[in-house]
Amino acid sequence: MMKEVYTSAIKKASQIRLSLGYNLYQPINIYDVCAKLGIEVQLVDINMEGLYISNGELPRILLSNLRPATRRVFTCAHE
Repeated sequence: MMKEVYTSAIKKASQIRLSLGYNLYQPINIYDVCAKLGIEVQLVDINMEGLYISNGELPRILLSNLRPATRRVFTCAHE
């Protein structure tokens, strides 16, 4: 069961990369990816990692401004 979940996730990620004009090997900027997907990213002063919000409006990712920049990149990609 888990193997199918992993395989499905890898296929979907590959499809998204290709649809945005990235090949499967080049590094990407997650903030550029969010912009291309129409996802607004906001830095906020709260003590948490991050949060994805999709309530019928523009989808948003909230990231804690209190975390290091590298952690924010990871969290943004996760969300």
